[in-house]
Amino acid sequence: MFKAKRKVRSNGKTVIGQISSAKRKEVQFESSIEEGFIYILDFDSDVKHYHDQPVQIAYKDVDGKDRIYTPDFLVEYRSRSPVLFEVKSQEYIRRNPIETSKLIELGTNYAKENGWDFELITEKEVKTDYGDNVRDLFRYQTYTIELSVSNLIIHKLERLRLSTPHELIKEISEDIEQWPVYIAAIWALIFNKRIGCDLFKRLHMDVPIWVTNSSNAVELKYPYKP
Repeated sequence: MFKAKRKVRSNGKTVIGQISSAKRKEVQFESSIEEGFIYILDFDSDVKHYHDQPVQIAYKDVDGKDRIYTPDFLVEYRSRSPVLFEVKSQEYIRRNPIETSKLIELGTNYAKENGWDFELITEKEVKTDYGDNVRDLFRYQTYTIELSVSNLIIHKLERLRLSTPHELIKEISEDIEQWPVYIAAIWALIFNKRIGCDLFKRLHMDVPIWVTNSSNAVELKYPYKP
């Protein structure tokens, strides 16, 4: 277990905080990009564990002063080597190219010494339809679905093979007042990966959905592209 080596802090412009995660009790973030990345890591079933501010790397800056670099996350995967991640905005990289190059060099060398990989991640990978969908679905992380409702939805969808949330709830009930219950259950089943859909396109009531199984379930791994 890697304990956080530093407490995150704001520079006056960034958002900081903690998320209580299914894979970690408390995870620090110090930007909206890091916050979104945490949701993605928590949703990705290929991720076993992840650790914020996991290691510290000592180095000397261009003036010869002693410095400490703390990468943002260490992620342990089920199907690949661990990855040490640095999370930066594209604006930061543009304004600080020399420092960014130094961090990449330090992170890459440290990761290689430990048998890991190193990746720099930006809003390009996080602030996407996929990232927005994952964040929205986390509202249903603790949603309790009645077994009868869950079974009804799954059985109907298995019979149809392919449907949409809108068409599926019309198949289930003509009582419009009951539709919110079924809609919430569908989103919760998507979050729990019992119903599949294309998460790389924005979720809405007319997206294609299907019942997942071992042959058609897709693991959504970094870099989270189709």
